[in-house]
Amino acid sequence: MNYIFISPHFPVNYYNFIPHLRSFGFNVLGIADEDFERLRPELKYSLTEYYKVSDLHNYEELVKAIGFFIFKYGKIRRPFLGVRYFILNEDIAKIHNLPVNFGALVVRESFGEPAIVKDSPAEKAGLKEYDIILEINNEKITQDNPLADVLQKHKIGEEIEIKVLRDGKEIILKTKITEKNTSIWSLLLYA
Repeated sequence: MNYIFISPHFPVNYYNFIPHLRSFGFNVLGIADEDFERLRPELKYSLTEYYKVSDLHNYEELVKAIGFFIFKYGKIRRPFLGVRYFILNEDIAKIHNLPVNFGALVVRESFGEPAIVKDSPAEKAGLKEYDIILEINNEKITQDNPLADVLQKHKIGEEIEIKVLRDGKEIILKTKITEKNTSIWSLLLYA
């Protein structure tokens, strides 16, 4: 599976994620505006390939870099659960009087957009708005280990267990991850 990582100088909290992706068999393809020689040695080792652009704000350069990777490595596949959420932390939990200070609170982002995407793995598993996703396959969801990062470690079609806090009780739900419909434009928006 291919994973394009667009980052200005690969900050530590992201750069630690890259060796983990590589260890799970991903092609980790890096795009940034730093010279490859100036990257940390561990990062250089973990990247399958690196594409340097002169400016990360230059949309045409990013499209060219992503197009190069797609041409060379094939389709970029992204695991998809189908929830809208925000990551909990101590401050948010305190302000909203929540029972936990970690996890992903499933909520709609704006009016008209449901928290659970129709016909998604999340809907099939039985996830509901205001559930708190605590873990995926026993891996805790935190601010430093957000849901999107945890999902990236799993293969499309893989069955996962989701530990959820609902109405004060922990429950386990199961579903199979599907593929997110990804265009080159959404790669630029979500990267």
